[in-house]
Amino acid sequence: MSLAKAVGEGITLEIKGKEYTLSPANIGDLALFERHIKEDKIALISDTVKDEKIKFKLIEKILETNLSGKDIDAAMGTMDGSAFMLWCSLKNNDVTFEQAKDLIDVSNMGIISTAIAGLVGTPEKK
Repeated sequence: MSLAKAVGEGITLEIKGKEYTLSPANIGDLALFERHIKEDKIALISDTVKDEKIKFKLIEKILETNLSGKDIDAAMGTMDGSAFMLWCSLKNNDVTFEQAKDLIDVSNMGIISTAIAGLVGTPEKK
């Protein structure tokens, strides 16, 4: 997988009986992922915090915070994070984010996460 990333090519992966070409992540994909993480946090605050002043302060803090590599790695390890990065990798396959979510389940999350880690350039877990 690291060679495919180095030459800018994707990899082919069979997911739920269909072959997909996964493209390497680019800086735009990672920026979208960071925004996605922040949007999820803001949505959670909006849905759970009743006090408007506290809600505004918490949202403002999220918007001002730069996510660390550790935050991004942790988010990639979630079902939603894996689905989002899979969706980014499937950009040449006309797959929606909702369809990407449906492609991941407990039985294939490990192999998809490993493939995405190779395309993003993060170390693969063994």
